[in-house]
Amino acid sequence: MEKSNNGAFQRTHEVWTPENWNDGYLDNKGRFRVYRPDYPRAYHEGYALRAHVVYWLQTGSPHPEGTELHHKDKTKDNDVFDNLVVLTHSQHQKQHKEASCTLKKCSYCGIVFKALTHRIKERGVKYCSQDCYQKSRKDFTPRVKWVDVSCTHCGKIFKIIPSRLNRTVNHFCSRACYHNHPTTK
Repeated sequence: MEKSNNGAFQRTHEVWTPENWNDGYLDNKGRFRVYRPDYPRAYHEGYALRAHVVYWLQTGSPHPEGTELHHKDKTKDNDVFDNLVVLTHSQHQKQHKEASCTLKKCSYCGIVFKALTHRIKERGVKYCSQDCYQKSRKDFTPRVKWVDVSCTHCGKIFKIIPSRLNRTVNHFCSRACYHNHPTTK
């Protein structure tokens, strides 16, 4: 299509048939448009998406309302009939979403999960869920293995962080044992 002197677009293509496969143009979304004014869903200037016209010519009717044509090989301009499949909008979105996923390992729990490739590039996705992200924010210190110690006063076994073993010679399981022990009176 070309602009004329009055600013309107002038058709520069013949009526499209499969014999003149490349007679048309790529639109701004990378889809191939052809001049076919008799196609039931042609745009006002008589152009339509080549994939839609191919489907229409092959089946005798346009794809059903509320559905979309999906390219099996995910190449927008490969409009041969065998490459086209009719999907609902949600099925079509799911197909493209799965295609744009990358496997990633969660930085917190180690589970392998799917993340959208563009989100990994934009935000640096590191976690499989909001829960893992929140847990990672709370765990600034590495997890410590607790040690079993015997109470100096009553002999009861209790757990203590290893770094506290060096603070005192006497270790107590409770405040009551601490206050009742002869060395602390």
